[in-house]
Amino acid sequence: AIQWLLRNISDETTPYFFYDTIQDGLQLNSYKQLINEDSYRKYNNSPFFQTTVGTKEYFEESTRKITSLNSDLNMSIYKSIDSGVYASRTDSLDISTKSYKRSDYSYKNNEKINSSGKPFSDKIEFDNRILSENYDSKQFCITKNSLSFNTKNNYHNVIEESIGDKNSKFNALSFIGLDMTTYGDLNMTVGKILDLNIMKSTDSNVQDRNRKNGMVDKLLSGKYIITELAHVFNGTEYICDIGIQKDSLTYNIDSDIKIGK
Repeated sequence: AIQWLLRNISDETTPYFFYDTIQDGLQLNSYKQLINEDSYRKYNNSPFFQTTVGTKEYFEESTRKITSLNSDLNMSIYKSIDSGVYASRTDSLDISTKSYKRSDYSYKNNEKINSSGKPFSDKIEFDNRILSENYDSKQFCITKNSLSFNTKNNYHNVIEESIGDKNSKFNALSFIGLDMTTYGDLNMTVGKILDLNIMKSTDSNVQDRNRKNGMVDKLLSGKYIITELAHVFNGTEYICDIGIQKDSLTYNIDSDIKIGK
């Protein structure tokens, strides 16, 4: 029943997620609802503390500290092409009226975690077409039966106009995924939005020379949604092991990146 519901409901073409939390129990929320919530907390990976151990300020600083961060950064555009993130095609057949309809979906630059930048460049072409025009990279086939009931179509009818958009938003979350650990927080739950400020890994001398120009890693920084969470009590400390994902960037790839400079 849950799988059927998740397949056939949408909130302005954004998908729904069903999950469990310690604080609020079972949840059924749309992606639009989740990403429009305020960020739960802003985290950083700075290796040093600016406050004195044992003080209230030190405790508050530690609540925003990332203790470890890793990812395989599997950012393959081919995987996204195949899953229909950039474009897709929907073919529907009404078996009762013998009518056929084809509609194409192209990536919509809306309803994403970071509002500034989409997860791909319009300068990239595949098969002599930009990514958002490769409609045949993913195909959905829907069978309808408009005369099966007196007043309603069958359940496939409701996804005809939304399946391409929902699928794109769902799979776009695989754009960047990170695994991180923080100090324990019982209020941390799946579905919350975290804002990360990640510093680049580089030689300390280089970092000092470029501090004024900024050493923020724009690729990894930004807002993420918590998709996996484990509260770990190992006998000596309490930590949160967190899986986070994002579908977009904090900058525009085409205008902010200069190749070869």
